[in-house]
Amino acid sequence: MFRWVRTAGSLLLNLLLAVFGTAVLETPLSSLIKVHTIPEIVQRSDWLSAVCACVLGYVVYRFWRPSIARWLWVAGLGWLSFRLILLLPEQHVSALLPAQHVSIWSALSGTGCSDGITAVGCRNWLQFTLPSLRMVAYSTGAIVCSQLRHSGPLPIVDAWLGRFRPLKIEQSPNGSQNEQDE
Repeated sequence: MFRWVRTAGSLLLNLLLAVFGTAVLETPLSSLIKVHTIPEIVQRSDWLSAVCACVLGYVVYRFWRPSIARWLWVAGLGWLSFRLILLLPEQHVSALLPAQHVSIWSALSGTGCSDGITAVGCRNWLQFTLPSLRMVAYSTGAIVCSQLRHSGPLPIVDAWLGRFRPLKIEQSPNGSQNEQDE
């Protein structure tokens, strides 16, 4: 029972970090890149979200090693697929039952934002595509860290905090002492 609760808590914490932690990291950086049109804002957000989420996933996995972080991409793709499935019936155009035809690409990619932030395509991008992109990039950063087998603090952090490893002194065959780091 406790393991299940711990896994659910880890999933929730990693989801929050991937979606909202990335937004916190992205906000100060977005003011450095000047854009003037809505499509440029969408592209800037996509790129900054992907980079910031990947770096955040790498750092979180490096220090805490949550195994759920490597599988967060499943939740991201599931969230995007959920909206995609709901958009499919809207793609059918009938002469008897006219409907507003919105392409799936413009609904999910952010190109539907050209009409303004209140456009349906822009809401789909903000609610579904951007969080999914952040979850997948966060998971990618965690997977890269696990494949590189990085864990624990950086050696420079150990040096700054004064946590040096003790030197091991070995006796060499010729009788002199050699200092070696473990």
